[in-house]
Amino acid sequence: MDFFIRRRSQTSTLYLCHRSGKRILRGKGKRFSWKPSVKTGRCCPARLLVSKKHENITVSNFKTHLEHNFSLRTIRISPDERAQIAKRIESGVSSDRILDDISDSFLDAEKLERVHLLEKRDLYNIIRDFKINPERAHQDDSISTAYWVETQQKLGEESPVLLYKQQGDAHEGLENDDFVLAIMTRYQQNLVGSLYNTCVGMMEGITKFLDEEGLDLNDCRGQS
Repeated sequence: MDFFIRRRSQTSTLYLCHRSGKRILRGKGKRFSWKPSVKTGRCCPARLLVSKKHENITVSNFKTHLEHNFSLRTIRISPDERAQIAKRIESGVSSDRILDDISDSFLDAEKLERVHLLEKRDLYNIIRDFKINPERAHQDDSISTAYWVETQQKLGEESPVLLYKQQGDAHEGLENDDFVLAIMTRYQQNLVGSLYNTCVGMMEGITKFLDEEGLDLNDCRGQS
């Protein structure tokens, strides 16, 4: 099934492939998005153009998708399924229970659907989109953390979040199951900057001394 983003004018409606468009990166410099975008950064030619003239409706269908694959994880959870999940969250059902129930439902399903791959980040998105009371989200540590990180990232350069990686996210140099949250305030950044200059100067002095004595830094390791 193809999913499209709708653009409407007075006489026509254009449905575009949801994989088309620029990747949106949150934050600047070392601060970046904690969730990879489904956008390819390119324009997929697949689209539906619905035109209305008087009482006649014409639909033009361009079926060919290019510049992306059909990974199930990039497909959106249906509005009805999202609404059902939102009701369970509002009723106080824990995120772990919701994830377990949906995972178990695959055993009775005819085929694997996107909802069967539901993750905690999806629950957070539902909490955000349905404007569910954040106190509900705070009942779960991981969702609470994701909520807090996003509010901090909205601060831009003033955000203290340097790196946020949830379990399951891909990041160079880290394992898939690793969880990382690196925080540094502006004051701490300035302090580290001043100490860095001091440490560099000390290391340069030590290196110069060792060279004059004909020693190597490795020779001094382990000596008291």
